[in-house]
Amino acid sequence: MGSGVSSEMRDQAAFHIVQDTYAKGVATGLDDHDLFDLIKAKLIQHEHHDEEHHEEHHDYVHELPKSSRSTRSMNALINKVTETTGDSSAASSATAAAEARPHTPPFATKRVLSSAGDAELSAVGANYDKRRIHTMKVAHSNDPTKFRRASIVQESVIDATVEFSTDVLVEPVTLKMMTEFCSSIPHAVERLMFWVDVQYLRTLPSPQYTDKMLRKIYEKFLSPHAATPICVPTDMTRAIQEEFERPGGIQSAGVYLEAQALCLKDLEKDVFPRFQKHKLFESMKALCESKVETGNGAPMSPREDKYSFHAVLTDDTKLRFLKSYCVENLTLENLLFHMEVEEAKRLPNQSYVHACARKVYETYLKPNAKKYIALPQHIHASVAAKVEANQLDSTTFTDVQYYVLEYVRTELWATFSVYPPYVDHIHEGELTPRHWDNYVPNVTENDVNAVLVQLEKMDPADVLAKALTLPMDQLANVALAHKIHRDTLMLLLHDKIAHRIFKKFLASRLKDHFVAFIDEVDEFINLPGIEFMQHTAKKLYKKYLSENAKLQVDMSNKMRQEIQAKLNTPSIDMFRPAIVKVKTGLLQDSMVRYLKSPIHSEMKQDKENPELVRDLMSAVDKGKVDLPHLESVLSNPTYLSNFRKYLKSQHAAENLIFLEEVEEFRRLPSYQIVVRSAKKIVDKYINTNAAKSPIPIAEHLHDDMVQNIDKAGKTYFSDAVQDVVAILRTTEVHDFLDSPLFMQLIGSWVVLDETYAIRQLIGEVELAYFKHVVPLTKSVRRGRAGSTSTS
Repeated sequence: MGSGVSSEMRDQAAFHIVQDTYAKGVATGLDDHDLFDLIKAKLIQHEHHDEEHHEEHHDYVHELPKSSRSTRSMNALINKVTETTGDSSAASSATAAAEARPHTPPFATKRVLSSAGDAELSAVGANYDKRRIHTMKVAHSNDPTKFRRASIVQESVIDATVEFSTDVLVEPVTLKMMTEFCSSIPHAVERLMFWVDVQYLRTLPSPQYTDKMLRKIYEKFLSPHAATPICVPTDMTRAIQEEFERPGGIQSAGVYLEAQALCLKDLEKDVFPRFQKHKLFESMKALCESKVETGNGAPMSPREDKYSFHAVLTDDTKLRFLKSYCVENLTLENLLFHMEVEEAKRLPNQSYVHACARKVYETYLKPNAKKYIALPQHIHASVAAKVEANQLDSTTFTDVQYYVLEYVRTELWATFSVYPPYVDHIHEGELTPRHWDNYVPNVTENDVNAVLVQLEKMDPADVLAKALTLPMDQLANVALAHKIHRDTLMLLLHDKIAHRIFKKFLASRLKDHFVAFIDEVDEFINLPGIEFMQHTAKKLYKKYLSENAKLQVDMSNKMRQEIQAKLNTPSIDMFRPAIVKVKTGLLQDSMVRYLKSPIHSEMKQDKENPELVRDLMSAVDKGKVDLPHLESVLSNPTYLSNFRKYLKSQHAAENLIFLEEVEEFRRLPSYQIVVRSAKKIVDKYINTNAAKSPIPIAEHLHDDMVQNIDKAGKTYFSDAVQDVVAILRTTEVHDFLDSPLFMQLIGSWVVLDETYAIRQLIGEVELAYFKHVVPLTKSVRRGRAGSTSTS
């Protein structure tokens, strides 16, 4: 009991610190961010002092996110409050706490989660995990060129539960685990498979994008004004041109097959023999053989064809060397044409998308379907209406997919998150997938900011010239380039230079608010108010609801698990089921006995509440003491004090203490600021009735977010962010890679660090660079030749 009381006192002290600081900040006219900075400094001081004295300091590592403001700004803020309130001691202590706080870059709060069910885990093991993950976290955040995107990358903590993310459904290993886990749950596996199939359908490039790519191939290589024309017979060019000029345009990559075959023949008979005599060919062989010797590559075939034309063409590592040679010798047109036609062959057309959509409907939603997912009938009816109207496409199932996602989140996740194989997988897995090379330039965060300022002042022509200076031999020899997980959008959103230029590109298309939305959600996630809510919610759970709680209140395991699943995404109503259960228990077990006890007799002498006393005694006499009578006692301060006295005499005060602390949790002033911040983002980007340019998201998701703004928490915007990411990935990224601003990005990277620029050219980023550099290099050389002849 002593430990429980001590914990209660600490929690009450923390609550009063927040409440008092909030009141003082409001009185001085501080804005929300300044107010959070001040609250944070006070809490850090309180936690540091508290950890030295209480016995549970190993169970919780307090970690509040670093503010974007400097210590100097914090000093000015605290001085402002001190001048108004006269609280000089608070100012000095808060300043010390701010200066002592270790530097943590924004968004650097990546942690790994263990199950709350691991009660048997020893303190030594838990502390070892925390030290190991802290080391990983520090090593992972020491890249001043990158943002940490908490809104995109799943966050997790060593704590009570795993935070839900769609990554679980996207990653094959975890999807397989969840499928096995749900094998005995009716319709669960079918719904998981439906979500996966619709996700694949949604990530397919649109038919409009396919048409655009086919048109670009013609304009770039075969049109009369092509920048990099290929050499094919005139009659073949004329036939393709006639196909292009038809009303429907070029409908299939098959139109280019004969021209592609001629280009391949030219590459094999003319370009490749010269490449074999070049130093880049020897560098390629040396790299491949060294990988085999060190065991980092697949065993090479003993046959001589391992360096043949077709072997090079089908191996990503070897192909980099051939592309670099072609760029160096201005013979890249045929190779680029071949690669772009190959890519176009894999792009879906309208008929393919329609066929995939119909297959999804017939497999999961059609009555008597083989894998019927049994959703509410109005959902099946709405999709059936679209089928009858022949309106099936990749967006048909968006709202249905969101409904299934909510089912996974609310019905399956709480129990799956503590599924032992999944917990083991989390501990064994990497902290964060990397979407770029691991090379980190020897620069500081200030250096990166200085480069950003420098780039604003540079002539775009000078930046472009920097992009054309990259040495081709180094570009070919990027170690392990083929093993980097290529997600160009993630690179553009995480890299600070790329983020700025990509946002500039989107602004030219009136879509920069897509990235601005992600930026603001990242700021929202790192609000100290959310961190403090999480801390308070976890304290309440540990103190009253966990299996090892010293003041455990009575409730079912299912109810405990449901609350446990919300600990990383707290809301003011997360304890509502527990409140109802506890009040019912008080009513059934304690209320009548209390009203008949000598302690309650003291209230009969109370002159302030005679009517309430009469009503309660009348209810006792009639045997009809109901929940409203309990609410009357709990809402009356005098009665509440008397009731608490009775419960303490019966050693049953934990239920009442729990209700009081939950009520304090519901009145956290920090949460009101969190809700206000969330509402600003919703009104600016989501709400179609308020936003100037609302982001296109699923209708059900839009309605749910607008109607439940008072429940905003850490993952409130997660689904909306994923929708925005999907839009950017399938449409905007490809157009950015084709735009002149892409070469401005390459040149900007070179200004920062040439090696860094080279190491980013992987996958489609590398191919996009080659597409730009060939016509630009030819243009530069023609310009030089013209100036020489004139002189």
